[in-house]
Amino acid sequence: MSQIANVYCVPEEHLDEYTHLASCSPAIISEFIRGYLTSITKKGINEEKGREIIFDALYQTADLLKEFGFRVIDDVCTKGGISRVGVNFVSENFPIERLSDELLGRMKSVKLEWSGKYELNNQNILDIINENGTPLYVYEENEIKRNFELIIDSIPYENKQVHYAVMCNSNSEVLRKILQLGGFVQINSIHELDLVKKVGFSNGDISFTSTGLDSESLERLVQEGVQVNLDSVEEVEKYCKLNAGGNFGIRIKMKEDIELPEGYTNSPKDSDVGIPQDYFSRVKQIAQDYGCRINEIHGYLASNILDSEPLIHSSNYLMECAKQFPDLEYVNFGSGFGVPGRKTESKFDFAGIGEYYSRLTKELSDHLGRDVKLKIEPGRSVVATAGTLYAKVTNVKQLTGKKQISINAGFGEFPRPRIYGAYHEIEAVGKTGETETYDIRGNTVLQSDFLGKERKLPQVQEGDILAIRNTGAYGIVMASGFPGKELPSEVMVYSDGTFKRILDWAESESLARSSRYE
Repeated sequence: MSQIANVYCVPEEHLDEYTHLASCSPAIISEFIRGYLTSITKKGINEEKGREIIFDALYQTADLLKEFGFRVIDDVCTKGGISRVGVNFVSENFPIERLSDELLGRMKSVKLEWSGKYELNNQNILDIINENGTPLYVYEENEIKRNFELIIDSIPYENKQVHYAVMCNSNSEVLRKILQLGGFVQINSIHELDLVKKVGFSNGDISFTSTGLDSESLERLVQEGVQVNLDSVEEVEKYCKLNAGGNFGIRIKMKEDIELPEGYTNSPKDSDVGIPQDYFSRVKQIAQDYGCRINEIHGYLASNILDSEPLIHSSNYLMECAKQFPDLEYVNFGSGFGVPGRKTESKFDFAGIGEYYSRLTKELSDHLGRDVKLKIEPGRSVVATAGTLYAKVTNVKQLTGKKQISINAGFGEFPRPRIYGAYHEIEAVGKTGETETYDIRGNTVLQSDFLGKERKLPQVQEGDILAIRNTGAYGIVMASGFPGKELPSEVMVYSDGTFKRILDWAESESLARSSRYE
């Protein structure tokens, strides 16, 4: 797709408008056609034949538009006919003029200092904030790329897939970067299924793992042909009834006696997620009764584990379980790879765990006599360090022996510190000099709305900007706006040094509704 149009000379004062027509219209038109075709194919027609028909209609329409202009609309539509009904529906429910105005308004993009390798500096940050306001999530494309490549390169085993955990940050621009890097996705809801397909991931790129699935959700997954890992005997039975002769994976309940280091979250001791080994015979019998094959085994220990030793123990147990399923095509180690909260903490040993997972998968392949595919599902380790939440100081309050900073971001914008007790580095942008001790809280009525306590910062005053680090994961996706706050904006800083405010999926679904940025 190196060239899909001609070169034109246009007036400089209208460069944005012409650029919008040339560069945006192919994707926008394609998205409309994709949605239209998807809705029709759900009625049961052959998708390939549907594509052939609609693409041929597009070619013919382009020729007619060149020759006759937009009178084609009236020529095609008979009075009271279904085409007229469709045109009226589109004009009434999808205000195209509004879409154009919205996109043109967002095209303004500021060029950062560029010398072949860019780094965000304080002035760049202030430029972005002046353009977009606060609170503001800023993501760095280069950091996403670095993290993803570090993880995939740490696994020497060739037959592998890295499935990004969409729940960590589901912004479409983040997902497009994962797709561009050759990544796959792990999802846990039908909503996420629609989202990743909209971005461009195919059914074969998707791994679905969740809990408590109803028959309707399972039926949709069967229709899509998505690889699914089931959480219970009950789900297995429902799935096999819907998809006799099909394939599915199971999520293993991890052993509770694996010792976890300080700082972890989502321990298996706190839930009954997964199928215990005692139930394997029942699961295999159900699969056999319906002619199904158990082709994947999935294990997940906990989140934010910085020491690889617990993951070694959990992967050993996963292999013990895997050898009981002769039809396996995939072994899925999940993730749980930790991200240091403090600068003094050691980074996770990706090379070590990658080597270990590779050795185990090779042994399993030899045992089964086939080349088993190795899967992992990192999320926070891909995007956390790529994101920073910037907030404005709204008040500085004197306390006994320290001061308290209020900022325009708190639980409603970034709840992770309150929910998990998580530590995130906080810095004062552009400030140096003598430090003081501060507690940092959201400017809300909530008494416990703290993002950090006993933090040493240069002297801070109202109007200064604080940076909350490692917020690229479980940030905006967990934001509620509670109590009574607007959600933050999001900005992506690209590898060429430009930045822009990025749309999320819900917003792009209907620009007619109020967006989070208005």
